[in-house]
Parts: sequence; structure tokens; C-alpha cells
Amino acid sequence: MSDSPSPRVQSSAPVAPATTPLASRWAASLAAATVLTPLLGALTPILAVTGAVALAAPSLASSLVTPVPQAGKADRIFTKNKKTAKVEANVGVVTAADLKGIKFTERGDKNQSADAIEVVLIQWGDVPDDFTDGETYAKRGEWEKAVSSFQAAAADDDAREVVRAAARVRAIESMIAWGAADPARFADAIAEATRFLSDHGENWKVPAVRAIKARATWLSGDAAAARDGYRSLFETGKDGADGYSPLMVAEAAMSGARAALVSPETSTARELFDSAASAFAAIDSNDPEVMARAAAGAEVARMAAAESLLAKGDFAGAVRAFESALDEAKTSAGKGAAKLGLGRALLGKGENAEAEIQLGWVAGLDHTSADRRAAALLALGEALKDSAEGKGVAKSALQRVKSEYGATPSAARANELLSGL
Repeated sequence: MSDSPSPRVQSSAPVAPATTPLASRWAASLAAATVLTPLLGALTPILAVTGAVALAAPSLASSLVTPVPQAGKADRIFTKNKKTAKVEANVGVVTAADLKGIKFTERGDKNQSADAIEVVLIQWGDVPDDFTDGETYAKRGEWEKAVSSFQAAAADDDAREVVRAAARVRAIESMIAWGAADPARFADAIAEATRFLSDHGENWKVPAVRAIKARATWLSGDAAAARDGYRSLFETGKDGADGYSPLMVAEAAMSGARAALVSPETSTARELFDSAASAFAAIDSNDPEVMARAAAGAEVARMAAAESLLAKGDFAGAVRAFESALDEAKTSAGKGAAKLGLGRALLGKGENAEAEIQLGWVAGLDHTSADRRAAALLALGEALKDSAEGKGVAKSALQRVKSEYGATPSAARANELLSGL
């Protein structure tokens, strides 16, 4: 789950000069983190499309590892059974894929359907060559070529409407991944998402695309617009609208709260955190994964008061609040969020050595959020950038954010700091 950090909080906290022991300990922490998280770092450009959104929109994580479709074959529709939480595979030709559900025809012209929120993945069978090429390029990480191919497939009048819509989504997802190395692509993703929502307003991917658009908006530098996008998504789905899963809706509120922390109007962030906490708590599912994510989300959302104190610059109060949250944390996400907040607050108080312990844990061991790992590394860069002894460590940390976490809200600030080192 993503708990995307506030760039304002990251850059505003005054810190005491770093000592040589701090810098050396951080160097060791970074080395350990590099060994422990190479796979997570490599996957960040793909999986971090939303922090929360990446989890709220399983289409992104799953579709980027979809087997290359084969023309002339039936589609494969993977659904998760509500009662057993097991994934089931169905074979047929998809005739409709909208917010009300997926309709497909099996052999023998038997019509079947599934609720949109039950569908985990559709592996498309009969697709244009450009779609197949796009998947091949995506697997190689050749995002520019992937985008071009998916856009060509989306414009192919001979393809099924549902396939053209799927190609448009894959183009958006590929633009986000491309943006990790070239931030200008986030604006392209916003434009592509806007076009998708206009052309395919009832498609089953609308909620996911709205979440991705909000994420891209944040990554492009407009946190206020991202906040509003997430809040609008939450408002649309909070009462059980077709196609909007309760988990996605709750995570949209959480992401909106994080984006709101960039603004001095912390009351909006608090409101969205409270909405997220209530939405997570209300989730009832037979799926252990969903319930685990809901429990973690609720735990993190309950740190709203601590986040508000941090955003206002009350570092002593934030330290106490995050220490209490850490003592009470029962989930990995909750522990990571509390340690990140505590580390930042300690930096604000000038207690760098203790901050190093908390942030080092997050940077190297928090497997639940790429956003938090990036934020911890950024906080390190902020703390050590002006220290003669720690400047090299700061540069290393910031370069890791740039190279491994380019699709997180911390990347822009890290690039800014690197330009001055």
C-alpha cells in the first residue's frame, strides 16, 4: 500500500549538521539496502504507479506481466471467487467489458458474465499485431516502443472495441513506467487517461484509469489536482458504485490525504485520512489478502494526527505521536509508516543519529511501499547534503531515488537536490 509522502514535509524540516558517525552509519545502511532490495527497486517504475493506486488497480501490476496474447485465440478471463477467494480461469470471447460486468461467450455460444470487481485479469486472444508487439516491448522495458505500439492498436478500427480500450490502458500504464526515467511522460499519461475516460466512459477500467491519472498528476508536480482527483474517485465509489471495489475506494482516499499534505491546509488531509480509515474498517471480504490490506490501510490512516503535527512543524509532538503509533503497529505497513514519520520528526528536532536508525529501516526493509522507501532515502539526502562528511552518502541516496524510484513523489525533489550537489 502506498502512503505517498508529502514533498513539503520532506523539504521543510530543519536538520542539525550531520556528524561523521552518522554519515558512516548511513553509508552502511545504504549498502545493506542495496543488497536487500534490488528486485523491489527494479520493479518500482512498474509497480509504483499509484503507491496505493498500484494496489488499488491490480490491472497495472498484473497486466505488465501478462503473457503475450496470440491472435486467433479466445480470451482468458481470470476472476476471483467471492466465497473462496480463489482465482478461476475462464475461456471465451469477451463481448462487453463495462462497469456493470464482463460478458463473454464460451464454446457452444454459452453466454457468461462476471462482476467487474471480480475480474483480476483478461488475457486477450484475438488482437492486432501492434498489441502483441506492445506487450513484447513492455516485457523488455522498452517503454517508448511499447507506448507507440499500444497507441497504434488502440487506433486500429479492425480490432474489437474492448481490445482497443485495453490497448489504450496499456499505453497509459507504459507511459507511467517510461516516466520513471523521463518525467515529461507523466503529462502524456494524463492526456492519454483523459482521452480514455472520454472515449470509454463506461469501461471496466475507468476506476483504475482515474486512479492512475491522479497519480500521474501528482508525479507531474500538481499535488492539489491529484488530491482532488483521488477525492473525486472516493466520492464516486464510496456508496458501492458498479465497478468500484471498496478497497480501491479506500486507498483513493488514503492517496488523496497524502497528496493533501503538500498543501498547508492540513484539515483536508485529516478529513481524507478519516474517510480512508472508516472505509478500510468497513471492508468485509472472504479474501485474506483484501482483509490484510484493509487492516494495514486502516492502521496507517489512523496516523492522521501525527501526520498533521509533522506537516505543521510540531516535531516534538510528532515524535510522541509516531512513537505511540509504532508501539501499537501490528502490520508491516503500519510499522513502516510510523518509522518514516518518526524519522522525519527526529530530523526536524535535530536528532539525526536516532533518525538514521528509523529511516534506515524503512529504506532497506519496508517491502510494503516504494513511496516510503524513496521518502526515507530523500530524507537522508536532505539531512546530509550540507555536511562535508555526509555529502557523498547524500548523493548516493538521492541517486538511488532517481534511478530506482523515478515514479514516486520523492523523485522530483531528489532530482532538484542532485542538481545542486
